[in-house]
Amino acid sequence: MAEMVSSVGYHTLTVTDVTTHAGVSRRTFYDLFTDKEACFLAAYEWCVDRLLDRVLAAYVEGDHSWPERARAGLDALLDYCAKEPAFTRMIIVEVLAAGPTALQRRDTVLAQFTRFFQPGVSHLPPELQDLDLLPRSVVGGLYEILYQRVLNNETEQLPEILPDLVFCALVPFVGYERALAESDAARGEARETADETG
Repeated sequence: MAEMVSSVGYHTLTVTDVTTHAGVSRRTFYDLFTDKEACFLAAYEWCVDRLLDRVLAAYVEGDHSWPERARAGLDALLDYCAKEPAFTRMIIVEVLAAGPTALQRRDTVLAQFTRFFQPGVSHLPPELQDLDLLPRSVVGGLYEILYQRVLNNETEQLPEILPDLVFCALVPFVGYERALAESDAARGEARETADETG
């Protein structure tokens, strides 16, 4: 489902496309799913669960400050997306075409991602610490950036924008200097990785 929907688009995709690509009969498909939408939703949930697991594992690893944990989570997010372009296109782009139930699932997933930024609210002045809109705004902005990159077939280059994404995501919470320091750290780690693999 992920490979076919990312190739032809949700509206164009048929059950026959999926069964042919998977090498299964239509009967087998309908033993498992009621229709194309049900299959899409199952694939969406499967992919999103793996993505969230990767991000959470990176976020909680080690004894680090919240900005460092947020940077690690963003790094894991971009790495997963770059390595799984079909999954990424399905969960970021094609989900928007898959109907109201898919849109509700997407909204639930975006709300789950706000938990990674909620601790950043404690870095704000006391009078702003009830501001729950900020984590939602940051996640919405990150989603829009990823959407545009994936739509433009730049999925495999996503790790290259990590330093900029780290800065944009952290600066509302921790200010310019700390956000820049985390951005520079991300840039330095990318250089080290490039040197090791180059």
